[in-house]
Amino acid sequence: IFDGGSLVVDRDGEIIAQATFFAEDQLDVVWDGQHLIGGRVENTPSDDALLYQALVTGVRDYFSKTGFRKAVLGLSGGIDSALTLAVAVDALGADHVHAGMMPYLYTADISVTDAKRQAETPGCEFSNVPIEPIEREFMPTLAPSFARQPVDPSAENLDSRCRGVVLRAPASAPNAMAIASG
Repeated sequence: IFDGGSLVVDRDGEIIAQATFFAEDQLDVVWDGQHLIGGRVENTPSDDALLYQALVTGVRDYFSKTGFRKAVLGLSGGIDSALTLAVAVDALGADHVHAGMMPYLYTADISVTDAKRQAETPGCEFSNVPIEPIEREFMPTLAPSFARQPVDPSAENLDSRCRGVVLRAPASAPNAMAIASG
């Protein structure tokens, strides 16, 4: 990621000119024989703002360079997936983002409501695909593997694997790619 933000400092360490962050830019600085005279000083964004802009820039650049045009992601109604949605929307535009809610037995109604609102607010395409039927189909096949061991996170996380299968359907469209909150 090209972070930009190049700067010029004088001999006292004072910033006299600073370029735009995350973009190509040009700085004009003049030496008058004794002092450097700069043209512009940017307000340095906070570390959080710079990190967010780095994420947006990275996603935008990756999609641009690889030819992907649509991001597909899962929404839980929580903060991690909401942040992933915001990054995708800021990087690609809402019309290039598909957000899917994939509720399971333990998913609270408020999570479904929040996920739908998160997708609809910027104008993203939204789907709601319950994964209980998929997990029900997987369990008979996987039961022998789970029978030999106590229930552990690998069995408990079957719902997240089912969500991955569901997300791959819209992500298999030409020029689409699934992105994850991790």
